[in-house]
Amino acid sequence: MYLQKKNKDGFKLKPVYCALAALMTIPYMPTSAAQENTQIENEAEVIKVTGVRTSLAAATANKRFSAQVVDSIVADDIGKLPDNTIAESLGRVAGVQVDQGIGEGSSISIRGLRDNVTLYNGRTIIDVNGRGGTGMDTLNTSTYSIMAMIPSALSKQLNVTKLASADMIDGGMGGVVNIESRKPLDVSGEQIAASYAANYNDQNKDLGHQLFGLYSNTFDNDKFGILLSANYDKREVSQDGFATYNGWTEIEESISVFDANGQQLDIDSQGNPVQIIGNMNPRFQQLVDDRDRLSSSLIAQWRPIENLTLTSDLLYSKFDSIRDRYWLSTNFTSDLYDAELDENNFLVAANTEMFLENNSEYVDLTTDLFSGAVNADWDLTDNVNVFAEVSYSDSKSERAQIYNRLRTLSSYDTRFDVREGEFGGIIALMPIR
Repeated sequence: MYLQKKNKDGFKLKPVYCALAALMTIPYMPTSAAQENTQIENEAEVIKVTGVRTSLAAATANKRFSAQVVDSIVADDIGKLPDNTIAESLGRVAGVQVDQGIGEGSSISIRGLRDNVTLYNGRTIIDVNGRGGTGMDTLNTSTYSIMAMIPSALSKQLNVTKLASADMIDGGMGGVVNIESRKPLDVSGEQIAASYAANYNDQNKDLGHQLFGLYSNTFDNDKFGILLSANYDKREVSQDGFATYNGWTEIEESISVFDANGQQLDIDSQGNPVQIIGNMNPRFQQLVDDRDRLSSSLIAQWRPIENLTLTSDLLYSKFDSIRDRYWLSTNFTSDLYDAELDENNFLVAANTEMFLENNSEYVDLTTDLFSGAVNADWDLTDNVNVFAEVSYSDSKSERAQIYNRLRTLSSYDTRFDVREGEFGGIIALMPIR
């Protein structure tokens, strides 16, 4: 290295040698290593965070950007929509009330109305119960309704529209529920999911099982995809307690109600009738329901061009139930004496005559549901969309019922009080004589 003396305190480098010294300080890097680092930077891994927070954000965004009054529930992962049935999951939405079947939610009311439209992936599906009906159930409940037949594991998102728009399918007084399933072109590549759940019913000492599986894959650069999912649920549910068939209803006009002083309570001082609500046929009841539910879905999608998607969608569900039912019932047959009413004119205690009736029943019920559709979704421009669909839906139910019912020939003087009793803390029957 060439140095030029500057003074006795230091040296000065010429400009040429300064540049040479700067180059010598740059670390040596082989060409292959530099190319490898560049490739790693270009192929940086994308980490996508999902979970409960993501599902809540998706539901909020759907509600925010919808032109209608819509509430949504979004699954945080495959097969992980909350609760066991669609109805129980929808119970988390404000303004939605869950109707209980035996042991689980099976139907809903939207703002108090049960006549609602149920859609699956945007199309109408029907069942033998009808909209808000009870169908073949001998208990007059919605135990075998459409929301009990489709398990929540097959669903990706639930949308509840409380105020339907003109472009939606009409016919429901309450609202519209759209059950959306996963589709193969939603996620690129192969997807495999499986889960098993066991539940133990302490009341009838029974272990239930639920098995879920899903397979999805895309081909031809994500232009074609297929998805198959299935869910099998086997469990035995039971219900013991105090129940009624007709519920709390207005006491018939043929039955008069008197208090302990002999004053008639069902007529006011002007001679006008007063409405009194009573439990007209209380019964002690025991139910054991053995259920097998199998549901499956097959979806194929083809996207020949970027703005055109063709979809074929099949859904099948089968619900088998074997039920044993036992009850002991009492029915009012004469006037009520020493009656006590609460502040809402509900009859809580009285003396009357009642028949005793016993029932032993066996019910074997099978319900099938099939729905299929083929549709095309074409975005002609940013503002023009063409959607066409052909769908088919079929449902049938078969019931075999055998029962033995006994009733006493004469009635018995009985005192009842719904505020007492150890059996559910609801009623005590005490013979007067």
